[in-house]
Amino acid sequence: MWNRKKSTFLLVKVRVPSRFNLAFPLLLPLLDETLEEVNDWMAFWKWVYKREGSWISTTCSWLQAGGDMLREIRTLGPMDIIEVKTSEAEIAVKLK
Repeated sequence: MWNRKKSTFLLVKVRVPSRFNLAFPLLLPLLDETLEEVNDWMAFWKWVYKREGSWISTTCSWLQAGGDMLREIRTLGPMDIIEVKTSEAEIAVKLK
């Protein structure tokens, strides 16, 4: 467990043989930092408005849950999440 490296990219590949190939890499550390910063800003506005039952509180809890989920996904290390191949299209989602 200690020697497993964290995932850096979420790579989504879509291939339709007769039309196009698309690869979409998502940099996970950047997404993690962005979620943390947005969560800090939302906590600030929650403090300014001082309301617990508002949409700001709900947004803060969702952002916190999203960050926790992202950190858990990153600790899985490099792996294939899904790979679908049909005669019409190929889709692959991988952690790199």
